[in-house]
Amino acid sequence: MKTFIIIFFIHIFMLNYIFLQTNDHIFQIHQINIHNGHNPDFRDFGYRIFPINEGYFILNFNQYFIGKYARQWNGYIKTDTDGNFLEYDDYYVTDYGFSRSHKKNSVRGDTIFLSLFKPRENGTLYPGIMALDMATGEKVFYRTYRESLNGLDAAFHYSPYSDRLYMLHAEEAPGGYSNTIYISTFSIKGDLLESFTFDPGFKNGFHATQLNESPDGTMWIAGSGKDYTATDRYVSVLIKIDRSGNILDQFEFTPSQKSRLEHWTVPDLVPLKNGNLIYVTTGIVDNKFLGGLRAETAVYMYNLKPDGTILWERFFESLGYYTLNQMLELKNGDLLGLGRASLPNIRTGRDLDYYGNAGWIFRLDREGNLLWERKILDPTKYPELGNYPFEKENRFIWFSDGIEQDDGSFLITGMASEFVPPDDFVPFNRVENGILLMTLDSNGCRTPDCSKLDHSNISQYFAPVGAKWYYRNHHYEQDHHSYTEITAVKDTFVGERHCRLLEVYRSDVGEIVTHLIVFHEDRTIYFYENGEFWPLSSFHYGDPLMEKYFYIPSNYNLFNPAIPYNPNSPPYPKEQHRARTLPNYLETIQLSEDNYYPSYRIQQKFQHVEAGNEYRVELGLTTDFYGSEFGFAGHVTKGDEEGYPGYLRCHYDPEFGWFNYSTEPCDFASSVINIPASKFNIFPNPALDYLRVSGLEEYRLDKYRIVNMEGRTVRNGLFSQDHIDVSGLAAGNYLLVVSSDTHEAKKQFTKF
Repeated sequence: MKTFIIIFFIHIFMLNYIFLQTNDHIFQIHQINIHNGHNPDFRDFGYRIFPINEGYFILNFNQYFIGKYARQWNGYIKTDTDGNFLEYDDYYVTDYGFSRSHKKNSVRGDTIFLSLFKPRENGTLYPGIMALDMATGEKVFYRTYRESLNGLDAAFHYSPYSDRLYMLHAEEAPGGYSNTIYISTFSIKGDLLESFTFDPGFKNGFHATQLNESPDGTMWIAGSGKDYTATDRYVSVLIKIDRSGNILDQFEFTPSQKSRLEHWTVPDLVPLKNGNLIYVTTGIVDNKFLGGLRAETAVYMYNLKPDGTILWERFFESLGYYTLNQMLELKNGDLLGLGRASLPNIRTGRDLDYYGNAGWIFRLDREGNLLWERKILDPTKYPELGNYPFEKENRFIWFSDGIEQDDGSFLITGMASEFVPPDDFVPFNRVENGILLMTLDSNGCRTPDCSKLDHSNISQYFAPVGAKWYYRNHHYEQDHHSYTEITAVKDTFVGERHCRLLEVYRSDVGEIVTHLIVFHEDRTIYFYENGEFWPLSSFHYGDPLMEKYFYIPSNYNLFNPAIPYNPNSPPYPKEQHRARTLPNYLETIQLSEDNYYPSYRIQQKFQHVEAGNEYRVELGLTTDFYGSEFGFAGHVTKGDEEGYPGYLRCHYDPEFGWFNYSTEPCDFASSVINIPASKFNIFPNPALDYLRVSGLEEYRLDKYRIVNMEGRTVRNGLFSQDHIDVSGLAAGNYLLVVSSDTHEAKKQFTKF
């Protein structure tokens, strides 16, 4: 079905048409714009989507450039439940002003309010409000405040607590940074009720980007302030004010993760149903050696209590651009992030050859643990990743907003573009952008086997950014304290394959000795070398018999901890090297009471294929999926009888400052007090449908989670001593973790 809308301008000839394509639950509504034989930089994308009766209502923004002049307008599109186009209308900037941010609209029932701004004759700006009935598309009202209000609107918020509209706007200033911030209050009919100002106190200005009213009438303001001493640096800020503009509290956010990113800007604020807030900020630093075309970015998320206490912190970092456009709270309390992520050049596989974007979607549980992450292109339209300027193409998808549907799937809107070569109608290259509609299942997949189609980031389970391994270097001298530290540094791509970049540091060398690019699929770890991926190791939990294959990377052949150093063995070859191990036995995967990290232990007989020498190796691996660092800690013991087996101590060692032998478990620094398992009981154990807990009354624990033997949280919620539901869990061993901000208790149980 194709619907054509032809619009003629007096001073411009432009042909617009809208068409719908449906393919495997991928709906795209494209609007193609052509102007007088030139290729304008045109943008047309959906930035909010809402369910309406028997269909969807999508806000869209349109912008194109002719030379240095921009033409901009807003509009809406209505579709049926299958994504079929029904209706379209637009509101031109000359008549109404425009807005293109998800922060500048808010919904009350079937009415959506849009904050718009218009230029005065002297070039200054004044705001307005438009209300639309989403069911009919009709304007409820349009009001402007030319005589009473000034400045550029920054955010717009409907509060169900006061049944009012709040507009956050500022005096016009270079870069949007102003020392005077306005908050105006309106009735739901658009009547201006009051307006007041506040000064955040930043010497070089404050950029306000979001506000949210609390049940007690106070307001949280998110933004970024210019540093007192450096005009080119920014600080992410969260400010609490009362209804008179008095500042009650103020927080400045400095990410705890090490990063050389200097500019923290574009904060966002997402209210949760439990009264907490998700504060989001993005960091960026230009790479001057690339002519300013590239940047490193990091997206940080903080879960805050109403008093500003940080419950958890989560971050994503990339050599490229990450943009988080929307955070949604799902029905079960999980969080869904939507945005865009950079792609590399397909010819070289290098991040530095970037020019393109994939739709970025990820899901966190309510504790901030990453459940999955995807970077998605449409394989039916983008079988290859062409990347301008190397391929003279610019194809990308940008996710802006989404809806969680009744079956748990997601309907996503945003923008899609594709490169179009010259044809008989248009004799020049052009990029066509259009509104995107795409459905994904509850795992962010278009098909059940999405790991092969969209190259989803299942490597997160193997090596999330920030993960670390610490291996004792294999020597016979007992006083040898050298170690190898391997760190998962950041995302990277090789072609379409989403990988992790690992950084390998040797303490005896005193520097980073190499980098490895790895990815994980079906519990097999692969590394990239000489233009190919090679299997590094493979392990399947619970398999009584298994084979394990190793290829030794030529750039660091001591990387694999399962191959010990032996002075009698021949030198390792420089090329890739294949070896095999067979286990003598495989113990049941279990969790101890004092250290709840999931673990497995294998005694293996290692055979060096070329040399024919056999060595017995005992390999133990402890994996930590918890905490803000999402770290891994690996422990290797030397298995020969004359050696000195023992666990490698963790890096939190203020006394010695180095690694040493120890049979003690890792003692990670923590402000949370662990309650000994002997202090409390859980029953029945084994359990069928529910658990009861006794002995924890004095600690005031308020939440729980249940962890399976692979270290994944399978259930969580508010803690009740009398009833914890375990029905529906598969039979097996689990760990119950009950906690508060100050205490934590852990105990294993069995489910029938």
